[in-house]
Amino acid sequence: SSLIEAASILGGSHMRTVTGGASKKAKHPAFLPLAFFTAFTTFAPHLYATPISISVFQPPQSEWISAFIGFVGVIVGAGITLAGEIYFRSRDKMRELEFNAANLVVALDQLIEECAIVACDDGNDGPPSTARAPRPQTLDPVFMLKPDKSSYMHLGSEVTYEAMRLPYRIAHIASIVNNEGAWGDAHTAIETRQFMFAKLGIDAGQLANKVRGEHKIPNSFESKNKAPTVAFDTEWRPLSALRETVVRINEKREKRKATSTGSED
Repeated sequence: SSLIEAASILGGSHMRTVTGGASKKAKHPAFLPLAFFTAFTTFAPHLYATPISISVFQPPQSEWISAFIGFVGVIVGAGITLAGEIYFRSRDKMRELEFNAANLVVALDQLIEECAIVACDDGNDGPPSTARAPRPQTLDPVFMLKPDKSSYMHLGSEVTYEAMRLPYRIAHIASIVNNEGAWGDAHTAIETRQFMFAKLGIDAGQLANKVRGEHKIPNSFESKNKAPTVAFDTEWRPLSALRETVVRINEKREKRKATSTGSED
């Protein structure tokens, strides 16, 4: 409005005389641009010096929206952390399980070998002789795996139970054989030793095969369990030797039983 008033004053100060000698005030069109330019240059500095407040529209943000976003961020972060922890724990558990399974199978394979050696021990260190009673020529088998928690971690209760019973079974067999040798016939004690350790070796083989199947461990006795392909095939097959010992001793016992029954009749 100040610019318009200034332009009116400057434009109205110019007068012209109309025909008839009458004097009238009239705004000449040629002076209007000049009037506006002069007014602008006069008052423009005052306009720029005055601060102008411009209100910019900002959409309102509710506090619950911000809280919800923060909560979602916390949940997502916690979920990622938990998922990572579960993954690494599962991986470590699987590695520990694989190691313990392989360690158990190796110990069982060793026990099977030792049981097969005992099963082939007839108590004679040379040609059979009636002058001397037979006695064990080999040591009792030993189960090398220690009965601690770390050795059987994640293997399952059934496998752990059967494996941890093996040292007790070995000691039990040794006790029976010693009693028979001390109070009975030496030949019977040797036969009992062969038979019971052969049965123990077969049970150890079944347990080893079970663990192998559950954890995809290769069978070290796979070729040794197969029948010979040629007559001179003398490859050592511990599980086959154990089964043959059980069958042979059972047949001997059946014959003795039949003989003793026939003699009584």
